[in-house]
Amino acid sequence: MANIKQTVKLGVFTLAIMNVTAVVSLRGLPAEAVYGMSSAFYYLFAAIVFLIPTSL
Repeated sequence: MANIKQTVKLGVFTLAIMNVTAVVSLRGLPAEAVYGMSSAFYYLFAAIVFLIPTSL
C-alpha cells in the first residue's frame, strides 16, 4: 500500500473569507455598538483600505 499525501491549498474564496473575518471580528463589536449605524462607514472604509489592495 502506498501512502498518498494530499495537500490542500487555500483557494481565493477561503482567503477572502479569512480577510473578512479579520476585519469584522466579534471582539470589537461592543466598542462599535457605541457608534451605532455610523459604524457601517467604518466597515466600508476598512474594506476599501484593506480588502481591495489585498485582492490586487
